[in-house]
Amino acid sequence: MHVIVVGAGFGGLACAVTCAQQGLKVTLLDQVPEFLPVGELIGLGSNVAQIFKLWGILPAMKAIRQDAPFMTLHNYDGKVLAVDNTLGEAEEKFGAPNLSVFRGEMHAILVEYGKSLGIIFRNGCKVVDYDANKPSVILASGEEVEGDAVIASDGIKSIARGKVLGDYEEPLDTGYTALRAYGDASLIAADPIAKHLVENGDSVSLWVGPDLHGIALALRGGKELFTTITYKRTPGQPEIESSAQVLELIKDWDVVFKRTWELLPDELNIWPLVYRNCSEKWVSDSGLIALIGDAVHPFLPSSMQGAGQAMEDGAVLGLCLAKAGKGSVPLALNTFFRLRHDHVVEVQEMGIEQREYWHNNHDESGEMVKKPDDTHGAVKTQKFWSYDCVKVVEESWETVSAQVAAELGL
Repeated sequence: MHVIVVGAGFGGLACAVTCAQQGLKVTLLDQVPEFLPVGELIGLGSNVAQIFKLWGILPAMKAIRQDAPFMTLHNYDGKVLAVDNTLGEAEEKFGAPNLSVFRGEMHAILVEYGKSLGIIFRNGCKVVDYDANKPSVILASGEEVEGDAVIASDGIKSIARGKVLGDYEEPLDTGYTALRAYGDASLIAADPIAKHLVENGDSVSLWVGPDLHGIALALRGGKELFTTITYKRTPGQPEIESSAQVLELIKDWDVVFKRTWELLPDELNIWPLVYRNCSEKWVSDSGLIALIGDAVHPFLPSSMQGAGQAMEDGAVLGLCLAKAGKGSVPLALNTFFRLRHDHVVEVQEMGIEQREYWHNNHDESGEMVKKPDDTHGAVKTQKFWSYDCVKVVEESWETVSAQVAAELGL
């Protein structure tokens, strides 16, 4: 079986790797001329680390991770609301650790691993159209690349969504923007107010308040700091574009949190956040093309599961293709959809619930109305860290694929 994967993001890579591990031929197309070690810090739960463990590359991922033993949750005024030890205890609790890693470093490890499995990487290949019946993709050069199955992992601006599923619509503006800054932490380390964030090595601190939350992560043994804010924009107000504007935004917040923005370089990454509800259709009518990841279910950053759910998609889809075999691609892709859809919806909704809990849970005095509890720690989506997508396939394939075959006449 020859599988064509479009897009070398984390979902596409996970699908390509899993297919190759199962002995399938894989060609992975990406429009960038070459892969560069770029991208910011992202969080991956134990549910993803479990996949890396199965693949044998978990040690490489642990070597590049931010290694904080706990997360401190603060109210916006600085009051400590909870100290969540789940980060440090994740491996013992869930069988695999939490991973906070730089996107580019993680991507490079996955690409090298994919090459070792024989995946054919083709860079500089922009896909402009799909033929769902062959199936094949058409490149901007005019070349047609044909396979037995096509997997589109082409992101929130997915071309496949419109060409294959016929339901493309522009992502919705959430009304929120994420601001991110990163740099050397030497000024933080010398500051009497904020030095505790870095003096003991890696750490994670979270602040929550009305219409805004912020995170500061010390990494590389406390030598560097990554800080981020997600805030609700005021209609009619211009976007924030400088650290001075950030400081005005958080002028009434904890002085420690403010220092992280005062003492980092005045270079902001600005991301207006967009969103779609999970699509109800991920597979072409022909049953030969499937969409995964952000193409069908983009996540809010507050879920801390966007990359993770894309990788689960890829791993599950690769296993389904291997189990079904070359002559039963429609069975594989439709069973994959059944195995993934409801779980993805639950995780996606939890990301919205998380943001609302952080942003809209304060009374007039500034106190949190509903205090954090010990059920799932400071981050509600930690409840999904124990999820084992590979185990789900192994336990459910026979029953679910039989249901799909009966319903679709396959």
